[in-house]
Formats: sequence, structure tokens, C-alpha cells
Amino acid sequence: MPTHLRARVEAKTEPNASSAQPTESLAFSAPFDLDALKEATRSRAVALGKDMAPHRARQVLIKLPPETDFNGQDTRQLFTDFGFASSRELRMTEEMTSRLGGRYYLAELTSKTSVPEAVAALEADGRCLTAEPNFIVTQDQVVIDSAPGKPSEDQYEPPAGAPIDLRRSQWNLHNEGQTGGVVGAHVNAIDAWAESKGTGVVIALMDTGIDLENPDLRPNLWVNPGEIAGDGIDNDGNGYIDDVHGINLVERTAPPDDDNDHGTYNASVIGAVEGNDENGLVGLAPEAKMISIKFMESSGRGDIAAAIEGISYAEAQGARIVLNGWMSRTQNQSLFEVIEASSALHVCSAGNDGYDNDLRPAHPASFPLPNVVAVAATDHHDDFTRFTNRGAVSVDVAAPGRKVPVYNRDGALSNQGGASIAAAHVAAAGALVVSKFPDICNEQLATRLIYNGDPMPEDADRIVSGKRLNAAAALRDDDMPPAAPGGFSVEPEDGNTLRLNFQTVSDNGGMSKEPVAFYEARISSRPIVPDDQVEEGAVGFSQATPVPLGLEQDMLPGKEVTSRFAVGPSGNVRNFHLAIRATDKVGNQSELSTAEVSVPSSRVIYEEGFELKEGQPDGWTLEGEWARVPFSGRGTIMTDSPDGDYKNDYEASLISPKIDLRNLTNAELHFDARYTIEPKHDACVVEIEHDGWFGKKWSKLTKLDGFSEWQNIKLDLSRYTGQEVRLRFRMDTDRDRVAYGIQLDHLSISTKDPSEQANPPG
Repeated sequence: MPTHLRARVEAKTEPNASSAQPTESLAFSAPFDLDALKEATRSRAVALGKDMAPHRARQVLIKLPPETDFNGQDTRQLFTDFGFASSRELRMTEEMTSRLGGRYYLAELTSKTSVPEAVAALEADGRCLTAEPNFIVTQDQVVIDSAPGKPSEDQYEPPAGAPIDLRRSQWNLHNEGQTGGVVGAHVNAIDAWAESKGTGVVIALMDTGIDLENPDLRPNLWVNPGEIAGDGIDNDGNGYIDDVHGINLVERTAPPDDDNDHGTYNASVIGAVEGNDENGLVGLAPEAKMISIKFMESSGRGDIAAAIEGISYAEAQGARIVLNGWMSRTQNQSLFEVIEASSALHVCSAGNDGYDNDLRPAHPASFPLPNVVAVAATDHHDDFTRFTNRGAVSVDVAAPGRKVPVYNRDGALSNQGGASIAAAHVAAAGALVVSKFPDICNEQLATRLIYNGDPMPEDADRIVSGKRLNAAAALRDDDMPPAAPGGFSVEPEDGNTLRLNFQTVSDNGGMSKEPVAFYEARISSRPIVPDDQVEEGAVGFSQATPVPLGLEQDMLPGKEVTSRFAVGPSGNVRNFHLAIRATDKVGNQSELSTAEVSVPSSRVIYEEGFELKEGQPDGWTLEGEWARVPFSGRGTIMTDSPDGDYKNDYEASLISPKIDLRNLTNAELHFDARYTIEPKHDACVVEIEHDGWFGKKWSKLTKLDGFSEWQNIKLDLSRYTGQEVRLRFRMDTDRDRVAYGIQLDHLSISTKDPSEQANPPG
């Protein structure tokens, strides 16, 4: 399933969820005793403090309910009880506060309380929704390809239709092989400009600032209509003084000028004006407007609180696209929620570590949200750069990001590289698309940018689309959806496996020969209908569970496709509804093709759906963070990380009750799992407790790490038959990076033994 369409886990613990060791909510009688609370949560604080990711000293980010008032009695009492040296609310619109379901506050601690102590105590106190360290983020490192100074230029006459300031060295915009690269390995800017130049579209640059005095950038700086420059007054009452071109969240009384170069590099790619200087540059979106949101210091470091405030400012000013040329290896739930609540499309650098982001997520690029597009970098040969991060399921598209001419903050030209420069191309192309199609939604905008590129000649399978950005192709006119997938049918091969069949289709109602962008199949116990036609007893397509198809990129029309997938055995006959649809390269969706299938019952000796019936505990033991949470289309599931990501240096288990395998000679364990776990470092170890030489012992069945959407996993238990056993899902993490963790659903143990031998379901 495409990265930009993937759903997230709903990270709210069920009110009735039980746990053997829940996070405590401790009630203290007045007067409030902070020392007593810290002592009661000491073990939690110690665990949090073990190699905690880099964060601002003595700062804690707190989320309180939306009805709270910064000066209200309850809020002030909380801050007084915890002895904060100071505190402030992060500004955001009331509409965004409503979407987020809360307000964010940044608290400064005194030397008497450490960050781990404060987070542990606030979690236990129960008055705040979340409490987190204010983690550090960093700019996407710059890959320098030449010393400062003008890139080498021979006499060059731009092609017909191009502005006078399209430089010979700007192969990224127009590539005729003039820099020794491959002809056509560019974003096709000249053809794109014939359609759109980004007029009227606002892009927010979350970065180190922009050179506000650069004559090639200044005309395209966004201007706040409610602010009077230089009068030292907050004219529009938004809490920021003289925010004429944006805000500076590092030095709040200063303008958002660049003191690093990074932000100016990206602004050059996007918004250098056209036609004003034949010795200058032209940007891909030469008529778009850029908001400078300086949230990173001259060192290229920023923090989550500043990122949240900057994104909220962009939202308040109506930015349609936000460029994020920065990253963190720590998945932060607050940042996730704010980007999810943003109405803008967030274009993000995939990173310059040379890593596979499927295995080592880089945030916010790796957030599985429909308004996030992750971008890798290419060179003038149409090859991935050696430094760029990639990911077959987590990086969407590529764009030029090596030896790209840009301005430094002093106005000089140099060649620079990096995935953030690649992302700047995609953000600029997004502005061209929005200018031409102002009512386009984020999903359609992302689809146009991701799937209308030119195929990568090599390693196309290393990113979702296999394509490098083509801005002109993203602007094409197409309002006709593809035909619905043909011949759709589903058949049970046994009580565990379904066979799905369909025929690939072409775009434009089946009247063209062009392949569609992608196919999505979903399964549910209820009829699946379009999202805008949901009635009682049915489920919307996007809320049903995805079915893995494992298709090739750009499948030609008319191909017969067969895909097998497991649903796990059950002791009951089950009826499933399935639906499939095609989406073309501009985001038009076909009608649904639907099918229904009856799956026969299997010989099952134990079955658990993790749905608690009131007053009937199921006997499972939940340690640490393990909890039941609601999940769209599935009811209740189990997860090790209900708050968004698992912990560093952490071990906690989910343990089953005793399961009787006596009188059996054959048994298989099945369970549904979805996970993102740092491979080779962290894992969810699946274990079984069985008879050993000296009593019971635990043995490993398998280890889960890496990335997987929902799949059914089967493990052989035959060697453990003839005894009583227990199962354990043990999260074991190191002191380095963290990720989303694991979600579990529908666990069962089946047997092929004759019914008279098998024990009844537990």
C-alpha cells in the first residue's frame, strides 16, 4: 500500500484495558507532595533516563485537555504542584486545537527535578494527556559538492520558453546533458512553466531561516498583510511582533533570517524569481510565496516544541505546503499528531545517512500519514545519490539532490546536495499543481507528485513509486477515473488461506493503455462501501483492513493477478467481505469491485481476539506498556506501544494463560501482526513456555523486526504438544533508536489431529 495512504494505529488505551503492571495514576491527598510522587515513580524515571535521546535540558512538553486555560486555576495548580520554573503555551488556532484534542505547553524545570523524573511523575499524576522530553531535531545535513563561489558557467543561451536566468548548471530544471549527465534526467521545468508557475500558493519552509535580503528571493517572500514592519508592535494580535515574512523561534525578537545557509539553499530551489538577473537563478515555483519559519539554530539544531509551534504558525497563515528539510530518529507522538492535524501537505527529506528508512525510520519523513511525502535524492545521471536514504515502503519519490546550484546566505552561488534539496523540488512542484488545481486535496496532490514522474533506470524498487519527479507530468489534465478492477473474486483454499483474483485495468475508464498508479484491496467482516456512503452495518473502504497484494510497479492493463494471503484459522465459519479499487496517477479512484467469501471452520484448540468481555478477564498478563487499544476496522488489538513508540533499553512481555496441548500430536500458532521495529537492534521475540529438564523453560519460536503491514504469521508448535504451555510476546529494545512497535490481533492455535483427540477451544 502506498506510504502516503497508510493508516496509523489509534493510540488511545481502552478505558477497560487491564494490565498486570499498568502505568500508575497515583492520588495524593493535599497538600500535593512532589517528592513523594517522584519516589513512587523512581523506577519509571530510571528506565526513561537510560540513554534518553538528545533533548533540551530541563524542558518537558505537556499536552493538556482542550478546555484548559493557561491562566486557569487547574492549569496554574498543576504547574505550581510540579514547581515549574516557567511555562508557556504553544500557540495554535482553536480549530487545530480541536483537531488535536488538546493544548501543548512547554515547561521549564528547576534543578531539583530531572526530565525523566518530571515525565514519570506527570504520567502518574494523571492530569495531563501526555508528557514528553523536548527532543532535539537536526537539519538534513548538507552534502557539499563545490566550494562557495559561482558554479562554472560557459556561455549559455536558455532554450525557447525559458527565462533568462535559467543557468547552464541548473540541470535539475532542464537537462540536455550540458553538465555531463543524462538528457532528460530533470524535473521538466520548462514544460511545467507553460502550465503553472505557482502563483498564489504559500509554502512554509521549516528550516534555519531564509536570506531576507537576497534580491532573487526577496520578491517571493510571503508578506503578512496584518503586520507593519519595524514598529515593534504585534499589529495582528497573533502573539508575534513584526512577523512580516515569518517567525524566528530561536531568537524571538529577531526576523527569521538565515544564519546557517540551509534554509536559503532550499528557498533558492523553490522561489528564486524569474527574469530579473541573467547571472542569477530561477526557482521551480518562481511565483510562489515562501514563509520563513526559523526554528533551527545556526548549528542546524532545533527541537520538537519549536517544530510544533512553527507548523501551527504555518497552519494559521494558510500555508498549503510545508517543507521539512530536517529529521529525528526518535518518533515523537506530539509531532506526529500535529502534522496529522495540519491541513497542509508536508514534503519531507528522507535523510542523508545512506540508510533504508524501512528499517531505520527517519521522522517526520517516515510518519505513515496521508499528508506526508518522503523524498530521496538523485544526480544528473538519474541515479540515486550515494548518501540518500531510501525505502521501498517508506520513501515515496525521488528528485534532484546533487550538485544543484543554490544561493548561500551571503548571496554567493555554490553547488549543494542533499535529500532536503530534493524535497524542495517536490514542494515547489506541489505549488505548481495547487496553483493550477486550487481545490485539490492532499491525497490527490501527493499522488500527482509521487506517481507522475519518470521511471528510475536502476533500483526503482528502492522507493514506493520507482520514479523521479516530473513537474510537467504532475500538471496534466485528467478528470476521468480508471475502470474498476475486473474479474474480482475471492476463494478459500482452506480455513486459513484466501486466493484473490482480479484483472489489471487502464486509466480513463479503460479507454487508454496507460497503467494506473496503484491498487488497494481491503477485507472486513462487514460489507465494504465507499467512504462517503457508509451506513449502519457497513464499513468505509479506508477503515477496512488492507490486504497485501505485492504487485509490481506500473502493471500494464489486462494482466491476470492472483494473490494469496492468510486470515488465520478459527473454530467458527467466517464470512468476509473484500473490495478492491484502482487509483490513477492524478488521484482519481475507480469504483469498488467487491466480493464475499465464506471461510470454513478449522480445528482450533485456542482462540483469542483480545476483545475483553465485561467481568470476564481473559487471563493474559500485560507488563510495562502493553495495552489494549482500539484500531479502525478491527475492534480492539494488543500493542506494546499505545502512546506511539516503544521505549529505549526496555523489556516487557505479553503473556498468555496456560494453553492445553495435551492429547495432541500436531499444533500450529497463528496470529495477525503489524510492526515497525528497528532491525538487528530491537525485536519482539515470540516465545513458548514448555517442559524442560528441570521444570518449565522459555524457548524462542521466532523474532519479529523490520517493517510489516498486517499479515498473518504461522509457527509450528508440534514439538511442544503433549503438555501445557504459555505464549509470550517479549519486546526487547536497546539504548539507541525507537520505532512504532508491534500490534497483535486474532491469535489461534489449530491442529490437524482428529476431533476426538483435540481439546475443546480454551
